[in-house]
Amino acid sequence: DVAYYYISLIQFQKKNFGLALDSIHRSLSIDPNNIPYRKLAATLYLSQSDFNKALEQWNFILTANKNLHEVRIDKAMGLLSIQQFEAALEELDYVLRKEKNTKAALYKALIQLELKQDEEQAVKTLKTIARSTSSYAQKAQEYLQQIKN
Repeated sequence: DVAYYYISLIQFQKKNFGLALDSIHRSLSIDPNNIPYRKLAATLYLSQSDFNKALEQWNFILTANKNLHEVRIDKAMGLLSIQQFEAALEELDYVLRKEKNTKAALYKALIQLELKQDEEQAVKTLKTIARSTSSYAQKAQEYLQQIKN
């Protein structure tokens, strides 16, 4: 199963998505509960614009462990890609209720601005992130600059 997983990663990097999916399916047929395999499958499905199958993978993972916050954030990004803003906000809010997470806070602020909901708080959040040492500080600064223009 591990060999198929690595083959899938290599094929994904080469943008051979069909071969990558074939390999990850083989991995999952051997070890269907393996979370890294499921995460890769979700990424592959999303890269093929097959959101429903990606959503199945994220939901499977979150059913097994609802506190995998990076998976919730990935799911929120997938929901954003099909403009399901409210559902994405729910996922990000779940993460933010459990932990301080700069990535989730950044994306939540951007969604709020897009939806024109609680814009003042969203700008405040972006400013806080922009002043931080987080790897997202520069992104927050860029978004703030876009708002000014």
